[in-house]
Amino acid sequence: MRARPPLISWARGGGGSTGTRPHQHPGSTVTEHAGPHLDRDEGEGRFLTGADRPPLPVRHARPLRLGALGVWVAALVLAVTPLLASDNAADMARGTLVLVLGAGSWWLTHRVAQRQIAALSARTHLLSRLASVDDVTGLANRRAFIGQLWRAIDHARRSGRPLTIVLMDLDGFKQVNDTFGHAAGDEVLRQFGALVLEHLRPGDLAARYGGDEFALLLPHTEPRTARRLAGRIKAATAARTFRTRECGPEVRVRVSVGVAAWHPRMADPGALLDVADEMLYADKHRVLVFPPEHYAGDG
Repeated sequence: MRARPPLISWARGGGGSTGTRPHQHPGSTVTEHAGPHLDRDEGEGRFLTGADRPPLPVRHARPLRLGALGVWVAALVLAVTPLLASDNAADMARGTLVLVLGAGSWWLTHRVAQRQIAALSARTHLLSRLASVDDVTGLANRRAFIGQLWRAIDHARRSGRPLTIVLMDLDGFKQVNDTFGHAAGDEVLRQFGALVLEHLRPGDLAARYGGDEFALLLPHTEPRTARRLAGRIKAATAARTFRTRECGPEVRVRVSVGVAAWHPRMADPGALLDVADEMLYADKHRVLVFPPEHYAGDG
């Protein structure tokens, strides 16, 4: 007895794209509905059906990768399509409602995600700024200065270009704090930081190194040029009065300056900073430079 052919699902009118429901025809084969031209062997693609025919070969297709949005859209389409294709008005209404609610849900989720991403980006930027910027003067802080100094030394070592740093210390600043309070001292620091920025060139970096001490990083700068820049800052500071608060008393401060030039024998930023600090405190009234020639006689 011949085995019964399998059930073949097919769409009336030639395919499922017409919007009609698929119908099942027991005992029907593909060739009975699609034509006898399919009942032949064409290499790997065998279009023969029935229990007594050889099975169709399985072709391994590439897996379809869907993101979260793709999965959501696919689920929505699968849920709504049977309802919209129904002849029942209630089913169509439910399908339309699901489609509208789904689209609204996607829009709302998208907007919420955008706001969360924007808030996270702003928070990350704020944390990055707090980690690298002095909150009183708005200049770079000590940590940021040391990081930039490491990179500048590496660049100077590879390129052979000069590199100079300047350390500055405000003389008489302690009396400002003791007399007018720390808020007045912060105001003087803020104004001095602004004064320093007025004299810097593009590519220079100014930082509050700690307390009343400031530092300048001057890439591609010879010691002579750095000395002139430091002298201008020193003269401008001596000529200016600094207010301690709005409509409050004004004070005068002076700045001591030490200049140090990087030399290849200096292994790390600490060696360069030590030299600049040594020059700073060696003479509180002169601009001193520690030239690279100092190392010329070292073996």
